[in-house]
Amino acid sequence: MEKTEVLAAWLREQARWRMALAARSSDDTDARSAVALLDAAAYVADLPPDDPEVCRLIDAGCLIGTMTRFGDNAVRLIRNWSHRTAGPREILRALATVAERESGLLRG
Repeated sequence: MEKTEVLAAWLREQARWRMALAARSSDDTDARSAVALLDAAAYVADLPPDDPEVCRLIDAGCLIGTMTRFGDNAVRLIRNWSHRTAGPREILRALATVAERESGLLRG
């Protein structure tokens, strides 16, 4: 299984979590954000395995075999991602930056 598919599966899992919130909400913010995460998952699944952001996540220790290992800040970033914030590339770039900080690869 390619690392891109492992990451896409994790993003789909986060989208399902967000959809569960949407089922209990009266506005459409959570549903729209879940759709944005599903879009990001589809985008990631189509990336080549040597995509720079995917490589950053591998180097940060987030994609190991067929498993993901994201820290609390990375999970919080994705779970709080707004459909208004940015597109799939920006989600991936932000996730890689947070993961690098959490792993100690990036200071600041």
